[in-house]
Amino acid sequence: MKFFEKKGYCSFVMILYLVGMLCFTMSLFMSRLLPDFWLGFAEGIAIVGIVMGMIHIVFCFVRGRNPFTGKPI
Repeated sequence: MKFFEKKGYCSFVMILYLVGMLCFTMSLFMSRLLPDFWLGFAEGIAIVGIVMGMIHIVFCFVRGRNPFTGKPI
């Protein structure tokens, strides 16, 4: 069993993707309240989470696997 087929790995990456989306949304709504450093930090975390999640999702779809469980579709 490869590491990307493990449920724990898939759950971690999908949670990372969710955190990235939430962080990006929060930074959009709070852009006038946050100082520039914290706004950039939040957007950086968001970009990393979204990119990692999308890489995982695309990789799973190319391999024909469910991105949430790692099992074949």
